[in-house]
Amino acid sequence: MKIVFKTLLVIAALGFSMLPSHADQIFICQSCTAAPGGDPNPISNTGSFDVGLAGPSAQSPIFIVVGVYGGGVTPTVSFDGTPSEPLATLGTYGLTSNSLTVSASSTGTKIFQALGLRSGGSESITNLIADDAKFGIAAPSKFTFDVFEIPTGLHGVISIDESGAPKGSFILAYGCQDGSRTAKCDSGDISQTVNTNMGILTGPPTTTPEPESLLLLGLGLLSLAVLKIRRPAANLI
Repeated sequence: MKIVFKTLLVIAALGFSMLPSHADQIFICQSCTAAPGGDPNPISNTGSFDVGLAGPSAQSPIFIVVGVYGGGVTPTVSFDGTPSEPLATLGTYGLTSNSLTVSASSTGTKIFQALGLRSGGSESITNLIADDAKFGIAAPSKFTFDVFEIPTGLHGVISIDESGAPKGSFILAYGCQDGSRTAKCDSGDISQTVNTNMGILTGPPTTTPEPESLLLLGLGLLSLAVLKIRRPAANLI
């Protein structure tokens, strides 16, 4: 009996050692200063939403992960006046892919782990499909997870803009509290989003005008102004 008991204790210890010893939640919400726990939190306006940390500060950079419903679209993420943040650098925190497509049939896939990041959360494909169903959104055939690198630490709440991802997509975030950028985050220093505080896009995609479109619009308005100035005055009788 003692041998069996000791064996069970060893197995339990090994099981717990595989999980992060400590991980602070990064929450995504429309507007908040603390984790709402909406399981997930709806975001109807992606032009401005909040990303916050329930715990100690996380170092720079922070990853913003957009899980694009159905794939096929490359979203844009903006922060602090930068119109388009770059995809994350491979190798940062152990990242092995900054754009990964996962079939909806791969229900057991954990998002952060699939991207090469150490994690211990509940951000599985199964939960994403169930979360979409809560908002009356049918399961997609796949998700594409694009990882953007935000050049800031996280000490409270920051505002992020996203455009392009359709309804039913998800926003998550990942960071590290301490350590090297070029190695996996230590288990005790992980900051990540879990299922209860992911953001789910519930409105139509926000679009950002391309520079070429804005230039054509400006030229058109200028042409109208010139024609109006050059138009001769009508002869008065």
